[in-house]
Amino acid sequence: IYWHFKDKVDVLHAIADENYLPNEELLEHMSGQEFDNPIDAMRQISKERMDEIMWNRDRRRVFIILTQLCEYVSGMEPLIERHETCKERMYERLHKLLSQAHKKGKLAPMWKPDTATYALQHLILGFVFEEMEYPDPCKKRDAKRHASMNAFYDALSA
Repeated sequence: IYWHFKDKVDVLHAIADENYLPNEELLEHMSGQEFDNPIDAMRQISKERMDEIMWNRDRRRVFIILTQLCEYVSGMEPLIERHETCKERMYERLHKLLSQAHKKGKLAPMWKPDTATYALQHLILGFVFEEMEYPDPCKKRDAKRHASMNAFYDALSA
């Protein structure tokens, strides 16, 4: 492996790029579009992406390694920064979509784009991190997650 990569950080960075970038690209693609109802689009896409992370054994394993098993030691600051930047970009893209929903009158009046974005991002991250504590995916947990996400999206919708 080290013939292709200069060190452990370089290997982990490449792994992170393989596993985070497709999701980031999807959010980037979505945030550059106009939707009649951005909340409905986000509902469908977030379900699909979360299911893929949960059920794709390779992605699941890599995600667990990067977020729960990897000891972040000196020299790994670039990887930590990349993880933080990824979360910031996720926030920005979700915020853009929820702002679009707000402007179209599709965001429920009790929500502001900032608070809706914060809640949605942490709901998604919480579900993903919680699921990764289990060795295998489970349809029963999926059903509960889907119902919870749908209830949240319903609460967001005007």
